[in-house]
Amino acid sequence: MARRIRGVPLWVFHGAADDRVTPAHARAIVEALQAAGGEPRYTEFPGAGHDIWDRVYSDRAFWRWLLAQRLPAPATQPVSP
Repeated sequence: MARRIRGVPLWVFHGAADDRVTPAHARAIVEALQAAGGEPRYTEFPGAGHDIWDRVYSDRAFWRWLLAQRLPAPATQPVSP
């Protein structure tokens, strides 16, 4: 799956003390995307648990990054006559 989404702009956020989904899961996803040629960003909040979205949504850098993203142009398929 990482190869299929490697061109999608991703910024992964995770709380270091998350006991619902461990940071190891997020790190593994980021590593798989990097191995497939993707360039995901990863931010881990020390001491934070599962509910980190208030920190993310209040960060102006996140909004600047998000609003600057564009999906790559779709590949064109050759048309047979």
